[in-house]
Amino acid sequence: LDNFEHVQEASTTVADLLDASADVRMIATSRAPLNIRGERIYRVEPLGSVNGDGRVPPALALFYERVASHGVNLSTEGGEAEAARMIVRRLDGLPLAIELVAARTRLMGVRELEQMLTESLDVLGSGAADLPERQRTIRSTIEWSLDSVTDAQRRLFAQISVFPAGPTLSQLRAVAASDSDLLDDLTVLVDNSLVSPATGLAGGTRYRQLVLLRDYGAELLAKFGDLDVTLGRLVDYYTSVSPEIGRRLQEMEEPHRELRVDHANLLAAMWWALEHDRLADMVDVVSDLWVYWFNGDLAANGSEWVARADPMLDSAKLDWLVGFFALQEGDAEAAVKRLAGALERFSKGADELWIARSELFLSFFIEDSKEGGSLASSAVETFEGLGNQVDFFMARLMFSSFRLREGDIDQAVAVRQEIVEWAITQDYGVLIAWAEWNYAIVLLFAGRIDEASDANQRSLVRMVADGYQEGVASSADLVAVVRIHRGDVEGGLRVLGGAISIWDNLGSARWPEATILVEQALEAARSALGDSDVERHIQEGSKLTLSQLIETAKEDSI
Repeated sequence: LDNFEHVQEASTTVADLLDASADVRMIATSRAPLNIRGERIYRVEPLGSVNGDGRVPPALALFYERVASHGVNLSTEGGEAEAARMIVRRLDGLPLAIELVAARTRLMGVRELEQMLTESLDVLGSGAADLPERQRTIRSTIEWSLDSVTDAQRRLFAQISVFPAGPTLSQLRAVAASDSDLLDDLTVLVDNSLVSPATGLAGGTRYRQLVLLRDYGAELLAKFGDLDVTLGRLVDYYTSVSPEIGRRLQEMEEPHRELRVDHANLLAAMWWALEHDRLADMVDVVSDLWVYWFNGDLAANGSEWVARADPMLDSAKLDWLVGFFALQEGDAEAAVKRLAGALERFSKGADELWIARSELFLSFFIEDSKEGGSLASSAVETFEGLGNQVDFFMARLMFSSFRLREGDIDQAVAVRQEIVEWAITQDYGVLIAWAEWNYAIVLLFAGRIDEASDANQRSLVRMVADGYQEGVASSADLVAVVRIHRGDVEGGLRVLGGAISIWDNLGSARWPEATILVEQALEAARSALGDSDVERHIQEGSKLTLSQLIETAKEDSI
């Protein structure tokens, strides 16, 4: 029985037939379950649009096949190939959508099509004349599915569209103000293939829509006049939960994972707030979550938003955020100016926590070791009293940095060894990784190369497990330093080239102590090989993929 959703009311007839004979089996295709006893559901997922094994993804193969059927010769390399890959990803591998957009290649190039797809569903047009009317356009397909749901369920479908990453149940409850039963309505949307539950994620199940469904939902929400209301509720949700998430970020790693899953939703709220008089609220949210944003893999998103927000709001926390992101980008002048301004403003309000955070990050740039050490010590005392673990971790690291600057290497080593031991007792993975890495740095300054290599390899393993590119680049820097020190200059330079490529892509800056070690290693390499050979080996390394760099960097552990 094909397309059973058109005769859904006949499901009882199917049940009667099955009850009448034990030998009867039926296979039905449908957008919704029949909801009868003994039914087993097998979901048919869209075609894969991304392959990690080097083979052509099925969705891309279908796109090329259908394009060819329209007499268009599409390149498998260069800009056209990249546009084709972006198209099938945006279409989520839906065969009907691929069929429809392939027909448009008779009118325009794939790069134009790819751009237009980001603007409107209408670019998909109509399919073959012999298709049923409900399958001739994406709009008609979606509208047909929505015809079978209630008004409340249609509105819920539209409200889910504001969540690019899909909402959790708690997020839905916050934004979907409705008198009907949310779980019942959500079940109907799932049963009609309008929403898909994604399980096993940090933070719980998310209810996601394919991109084309989300685009349609956003149009529908705008027609209802509810788009801004719904996004306003999303901002309300983040303002209500961010203080608690910020507190949890101080204590455990799980909120990092939850926020990574939720990242696109958070960005949607941040960007909407810029234009709708909710900027101050989202500045508070982003500030509460600073631990999450202290990550070179994510910092570019936060930095771009803060740059747009800066001329629109005058606040101490925005001053702090501008300085915070400038620090990550290596812009010392901007960081000092804005962090010093934030410190002055927080001091007037006697805000103990934010005074200490301003002191902490400002101390990064204080050349006078006594003055900087005093700021770091003050922050250590405040954070220890407040019980803020990540704040305390960062302040202790900075305190040890000033011991290193003063030439007290033994004291710096001792403090960072204590930090590693402390991080392990907290069972906080990313803190352990960075503690080991920072410990490796002071061991290198102390000339304890083998111990430094071991600590750095332990850090690298954790960075790789977390998929943390900034962490991989940081560990690769130290692998390069170790190899050059041990005489494998060419191998070290290739690893360094791979690390430099990651830094360039992220737009983040190295930790100052690592910069010193890398520059010293480069100076030694130039003395051994000469400038041209050094640049050649670095260039070779810059061509390594991330996985190749990781495997090469891990060789030190053998």
